[in-house]
Amino acid sequence: MLSRCHTGNRYSLTAVGLLVVLGAATGCGPGARDSGPHESHPSTASTSVANSSVPRTFAELATHPCDALDETDRASFVVTAAGSAQPGAPGGCFWMTHTIGLSFYPHPSSDLTTPLPPAPGATEISVAGQRAVRTRESLPNGKEAGCTITVAVAADASFTIEVAIAGAGSSPAPAIDSCALGTDVATAVLAHLR
Repeated sequence: MLSRCHTGNRYSLTAVGLLVVLGAATGCGPGARDSGPHESHPSTASTSVANSSVPRTFAELATHPCDALDETDRASFVVTAAGSAQPGAPGGCFWMTHTIGLSFYPHPSSDLTTPLPPAPGATEISVAGQRAVRTRESLPNGKEAGCTITVAVAADASFTIEVAIAGAGSSPAPAIDSCALGTDVATAVLAHLR
């Protein structure tokens, strides 16, 4: 089972994966234009208040989670759907590409990287010099379904990046290293913090 919930009502990788599959089915169906992996798709609307590359405090990102990725980041990760604020606690933001869903969840009052391991299969890593935990998510048949990267930003604060692969259970499944991508997204988020 892919559902992992650290706190409150939060979308699980299963739900995110379903959204990605639905988005891919409606946005990338027969006749849809496939631009390839290097062409960026600018986001149309965003739920963020001021999405710029200006450094932000973690408290600001907790209030405006869709500001975690700026326009340059979204182009780099080939985001095809604008950030969508996720309701409930801890609140977060969800973006889509043709093959993955990306989620950012701030945890302003808890460091979810301790105690290790916080979940079965968790591995301690470092992201841009910060303590982090990586958990690779798999389907019952062993195929990779996604990855969760949780990064400590202070003694009592952390954030989680979730990557869900659309069509992970299909054959052939998209060939994506979701943990490498999750680490890249986490590094981008950390680059904007002051």
